Amino acid sequence: MRIASDNFCRACPTCQASGKTGKQIKAPLLPLPVVGTPFERVGIDIVGPLDPKTALGNRFILVLVDHATHYPEAIPLRTVTATVVNRALLGIFTCVGFPKEVVSDRGTNFMSAYIKSTWDECGVTYRFTTSYHPQSNGLVERFNKTLKGMISGLTDAMRRKWDVLLPCLLFAYREVPQKGVGFSPFELLYGHPVRGPLSIVKEGWEKAPKTPPQDVVSYMLAHRNQTQRFWKQAKSNLEASQEVMKEWYDRKTTLVEFSPGDKVWVMEPVEPRAL
Repeated sequence: MRIASDNFCRACPTCQASGKTGKQIKAPLLPLPVVGTPFERVGIDIVGPLDPKTALGNRFILVLVDHATHYPEAIPLRTVTATVVNRALLGIFTCVGFPKEVVSDRGTNFMSAYIKSTWDECGVTYRFTTSYHPQSNGLVERFNKTLKGMISGLTDAMRRKWDVLLPCLLFAYREVPQKGVGFSPFELLYGHPVRGPLSIVKEGWEKAPKTPPQDVVSYMLAHRNQTQRFWKQAKSNLEASQEVMKEWYDRKTTLVEFSPGDKVWVMEPVEPRAL
């Protein structure tokens, strides 16, 4: 009788629909393939609405992060309609080239027929993350958190013009080496360290002599060799970082396998209701 009672309780539709507090079964981590070519695969997302609204009327940020170099782009926007988002994306792609893949969430602006037709014309494959699972676009989500933290760290007066200061925030992020790849986004994209404020101060202290001029062919060959070495090392670093991350993540996961014909209970997130 005890077994029959346990089975009855486990099969109770009301209990299964409500779920059990604190009981979440996580599947093992499946890392995305490592990309070695800049802007071959990019992730995009929308941050906002931000408060307060700036003097220019901007409340949103279109974020794009390259999977190979972790190089970010961020465009302040007043609205996030499909037309506005598409125009902003084209402005980025005309500077860095059209990617082969774009990863985004299932926002209505990203899934609109207008944007899909544009990407189809440009040979771009669009991939959408699993619903209610932002970890599928984790690279962008982590940058969003960092960017919002940088904006919130501004003073009240400066926070009201975050859109004007956005290039400075991006510059600060791009010159810092990334833990996963071991290089800064600037180095991986351009093949040399960025000349930032600290470099300018250092130059003033050292009074270094000017480097002799170099012909274009020699420069291009040296630049190509150096960037290829950077990309190869960054790819190796990222693969090693993914292995460590997967090892730690999988320690508290359970692999659940289903066979054709198995009955499963599909849970759809709903808004919490008052009791």
